[in-house]
Amino acid sequence: MPVDYTNIIYDKVLSNMRKTIGGELSIPVYMDSHKGSSSIVISPLADDLVETFASGQQRQVTLSIVYEVNLGGEINIKNFKQVSNIAEHIKRLFAPDNNARDNNDYFGGQVDSIEYQKDEEEGKMRALITLTVQTFEAQ
Repeated sequence: MPVDYTNIIYDKVLSNMRKTIGGELSIPVYMDSHKGSSSIVISPLADDLVETFASGQQRQVTLSIVYEVNLGGEINIKNFKQVSNIAEHIKRLFAPDNNARDNNDYFGGQVDSIEYQKDEEEGKMRALITLTVQTFEAQ
C-alpha cells in the first residue's frame, strides 16, 4: 500500500514563502536562478526534526534567500544601501512582533544571518539571507 504524504518543504514552505516575499516586495522571486537586473532566489538548505509527537512532528526548515542586483558598473555605497534595504525589509518581515506566516503551513520564521557580497568583476551585489521556519506535520 502506498504511503500517503504531502511534499511539505516544496508545497507548504517554498511555494508559500515565494508568495509571501513576492507579495511584500516588488522584486521577482524565483526558485531556480536570478533573472533580470534584480531578483530574489529562494532555495532550501535543510529540513531538521525538532520534536516528534504521537500525531506528528515539528520540523525546522532552513532556507537561503538571495537578493541579487546587477549594477553593470562600479559598486558604491548607494548600491549597498539598495541591497541592505531589501535585506532589512525581509528581516523585519520575520521579526517576532511582525512574524510573517502562511496560515498553518509555516510559523516562527527568523532571519538567522545576512551576508553581503560584492562581485566587482560582474558588477553585482548580493545579500545572502538565512531564514528558518517551523512546520507541523501530521502523521
